[in-house]
Amino acid sequence: MSLWGFLCGCGFAAGSSITADNAFDHVAGQWFDINGDTVLRVDRDTITLKFGERYSVDCKYRFKQEGDSLYIKLVNPEFPISYLQIVDDSKIIAFEEILDADGHRYDFVRKDQIEKELAVTDHSRNMPKLIESDVIEELELSFTLGRGRSYELPDYWPHGRYSLRLDKSSGGYSFDFTVMGDSYVAASVKKNVDAGFALQLARFISRQGLPSHNGYYRSNSRSLPGYSLFVSYESGEKLSIRAGGNAADSCIFDLKSLMEYIRSTPQLAEDFINREIAPKADNDH
Repeated sequence: MSLWGFLCGCGFAAGSSITADNAFDHVAGQWFDINGDTVLRVDRDTITLKFGERYSVDCKYRFKQEGDSLYIKLVNPEFPISYLQIVDDSKIIAFEEILDADGHRYDFVRKDQIEKELAVTDHSRNMPKLIESDVIEELELSFTLGRGRSYELPDYWPHGRYSLRLDKSSGGYSFDFTVMGDSYVAASVKKNVDAGFALQLARFISRQGLPSHNGYYRSNSRSLPGYSLFVSYESGEKLSIRAGGNAADSCIFDLKSLMEYIRSTPQLAEDFINREIAPKADNDH
């Protein structure tokens, strides 16, 4: 899909009072990217993007209406952005176009909105803080290492976007673990494990006190990788822990212990330790 097609499908709609004819009155002046240090300035004939203290570029532009959404189309841009979307009077978004990789997302706001956008908000739900079942039906864990995030995991865990799933099936469980780099698979383990593995994992989760954080969810408006852990049990009980934006700079539970436990289990040790996905550390025995 083209970037234009992607933007059109984002679902953001400009306020009803903003049209291509009056858009300049709404967007003129300076805007600040809450995901970085880029400053956007919209003048009558030119848009200027200043990338911190590194450099700045000027570009001609025009407004483009597409249904209920309104865009700023850059003419012959000298940087990897073709469109900016006017969400409303308070936000403009854009996506850096990079082949086979995730480019930077720009969330431009007015200066007086920065503090509000960066404030961490508690969206937590009141969920039971005790899980009685030890039979997992489904488990999903996701997080990202790199870009300033380590969660104290040893260096042998590769940087990338982590996805771990455990699904109950007839006769056991399917285990699916993947680490994705920008445009490549950094690590992958897919295999069947028995019910004993899932039972011990459920008990480990309880021993580590993760149910005490059930319902936890905090985030702010920054477009940064978050983390999430969801577990469904045979009893119908559920465990949900997640964070986004700067709230995910640290993890509310001991992610290192959880990953190291999974790595060391007899059914997965060969896959993790002996295959350089997470090589055996010097102090392992």
